[in-house]
Amino acid sequence: MMRDSGKALMAMGFSAGLMVAAGPAAAALQCNYYDDLVAAAVMVLQIDNTTVLPPDASSNCTVVGDVARVFRGDMEVGTRVQTRVPCDNINMEVGAGVFRDSEALAAAPVIELHIAPEGGPAGYGAGVVMLEALTDAPAYIPMCER
Repeated sequence: MMRDSGKALMAMGFSAGLMVAAGPAAAALQCNYYDDLVAAAVMVLQIDNTTVLPPDASSNCTVVGDVARVFRGDMEVGTRVQTRVPCDNINMEVGAGVFRDSEALAAAPVIELHIAPEGGPAGYGAGVVMLEALTDAPAYIPMCER
């Protein structure tokens, strides 16, 4: 049950239909690279009523939730969205990915998503923020400031 605003996201790999304390795994690139990619996000959303599916063979969890806040981009509050988030790094990959703990993702009441122009979380997963509650402004803290 997708609204028209979700059709553009489907073309970008983000289909309509994240607690800071848990934090990401160590990043392989310089912090400013991730921050620049997150800053270039075409959409910034907070979602709630989330479901997180266990990681697949490529260490991605599917995150599904309802749009509760829109800070950037064209998406209606209440739209059901789905995306893949790097999680658990079950293959012990070395690279640019910023992996989240799947249990922490599943426990987060709110997940903030910074969506890259090509779809999915910006900054190789850096654009995923797990929150305790909805906020009035984006909650992403640049990696260079952590």
